[in-house]
Amino acid sequence: MEKILIVDDDKDIVEILSLYLKREGYEVVPAYDGIQALNLFRQEKPNLVILDIMLPKMDGWEVCKILRERYDVPILMLTARAEEADRVLGLELGADDYVVKPFSPREVTARVKAILRRKERPPQLMTIGKMTLDRSAFEARIGDRRIPLTPKQLDILYILADNRGRVVSRTEILNRIWRDVDYPPDERAVDQHIKRIRDLIDFEEAGLRLTTIRGVGYKLEEI
Repeated sequence: MEKILIVDDDKDIVEILSLYLKREGYEVVPAYDGIQALNLFRQEKPNLVILDIMLPKMDGWEVCKILRERYDVPILMLTARAEEADRVLGLELGADDYVVKPFSPREVTARVKAILRRKERPPQLMTIGKMTLDRSAFEARIGDRRIPLTPKQLDILYILADNRGRVVSRTEILNRIWRDVDYPPDERAVDQHIKRIRDLIDFEEAGLRLTTIRGVGYKLEEI
């Protein structure tokens, strides 16, 4: 049974999400502040974390940062604000997805299922230029150097690599990665993930060029 850690100081939200997730067969571990969340994570070793931003004792940003630095676990962030800055920061800290409050518990459940389904895919390797993408380890490698990636970052790179030399539109990326959710994010989510990928990977070192095609999408090619 897969285990979900829900972190939110609003007990009503924890209760309703727990109800929906338990109906889908998940085990649920509740936490109501950032410190408790980290302690329970170490004890329970959940398969996914649903993480609110505004938490007592330690906010969700800091919890996300600590988890991403130390563990390979999918993180779905909850935010009460729809500002782009919040979404960008969450993605830059390594969150795999985000949901804006108020949300549908069915939407959150669908996103959890989609994230875990992607993580459970069989191991797959792809090499482009001097870079190897490893879906089993959620990483890219350039030579002996390992670059850890979130599942969505890896999925985007994999799509671009699989279509090397061709422009892949933002819409195509959205439709392929967020196809299992009722309310997919807008195209800016793709741009935010691409920005983080560029921060992590030296494409010139990898013998690659990642080009932005204004108003359309992105192209990855060997140089």
